[in-house]
Amino acid sequence: MTAATTTATTADTPKVLLDVNGIEVIYNHVILVLKGVSLQVPEGRIVALLGANGAGYVSWMLACWWLGAAIQPLNTRWSGAELTQGLSDGAPRLLLVDEALAPRMADVAAPAATDVLAVAVLEAQAAQVCPIDDLRAGGGALAAILYTGGTTGFPKGAMLTHANLWSAAVARLATVPTAEDSCVLLVAPLFHVAGLGRLMGQFLAGASVVMQRGFNPKAVLQSLQDDGVTEVLLVPSMIQMLLDEPGFSDYRLDGVQRVIWGASPIAPALLARALAAFPQAEFVHAYGMTETSALVAINADVRLGGTRAMSAGRPAVGVEVRILGPDGQDAATGEVGELAVRGPMVISGYWNLPEETARAFADGWLLTGDAARLDAAGYLTVVDRLKDMIVSGGENVYAAEVEAVLAQHALVALCAGIGVAH
Repeated sequence: MTAATTTATTADTPKVLLDVNGIEVIYNHVILVLKGVSLQVPEGRIVALLGANGAGYVSWMLACWWLGAAIQPLNTRWSGAELTQGLSDGAPRLLLVDEALAPRMADVAAPAATDVLAVAVLEAQAAQVCPIDDLRAGGGALAAILYTGGTTGFPKGAMLTHANLWSAAVARLATVPTAEDSCVLLVAPLFHVAGLGRLMGQFLAGASVVMQRGFNPKAVLQSLQDDGVTEVLLVPSMIQMLLDEPGFSDYRLDGVQRVIWGASPIAPALLARALAAFPQAEFVHAYGMTETSALVAINADVRLGGTRAMSAGRPAVGVEVRILGPDGQDAATGEVGELAVRGPMVISGYWNLPEETARAFADGWLLTGDAARLDAAGYLTVVDRLKDMIVSGGENVYAAEVEAVLAQHALVALCAGIGVAH
């Protein structure tokens, strides 16, 4: 990925990589940081990152890869105890902390072998030191430890290699091309695979990014109107908050050419509202998970309507999928079973969790834990998480389907269904 960023500097005119709260950072400035900052991190070691979206975060991430180190992005929403556990898990050589978040470290016990350094965008400092050698790793070398949702315990650290990230980014661009003059608004945090993956795609395309440190409906709408944004990545709850924002119809949003959504099911009624609110935009449903570098399937046919509009689409380039029945064999077409995935973007395992890794894989296939079905044309529909399935009267009831029905009522803003023993 640092190679892709370096290549982008050959353009005749400076190319804006990042625009964070109105501050532009061009590709050449990021390369200056990459070549000028020596972190004294041994090749192959881990560097933890604690920071909000911003140019400094991206620069340090790429600098770590330039040095041949792997990154361990930490969730900024974690408590002090969770951050302590994350650092104990990764045992990083260095922890880089956004200066705005430095006070959080008072509640964090970093391992004795971890140096803690509060950082900002260090272009001035970078210009004053000698360039360092390019020690970039690639292929099967570890690039990042990204943590899963952790709904049943402390999140698992998914080990993503450079090949995983590269494969997912290339497959995404092959399925949904990104032009060099495109500009994506990124509000997904970079410690999340969706935010990191989308950033990688912009790198490869030599395109631009507008970043915000968090999601604020008014700020997002203002950026969509004023910042030349052509594409935005959102989750359904964000879409609903945008549409419900007072004065939504007053914003000029005709420059938005593509809306990508994912991470959770979207209610048909909400999708219909969104399609009407952005009539000029292509709507794309992206389905993936941390373990697949954020990519399994893409549906760019949402506007065609019909039952497939609500599907996850077809598997992306290089992705193989199977639907497994209770006996572990392939389920019949249209039958719901567990989704299994294989491809170059799938991780090899979880950090320090060999038993969890063994449970997650079967004969080279990742067992996702998602209940899904495939139709005759290869369209994938994700029904729910298997563990969220409700058994009532001997029948399987999927919470997501119940939620979709409830969401149709005009008085229901948000809803969630869970099974309760009785």
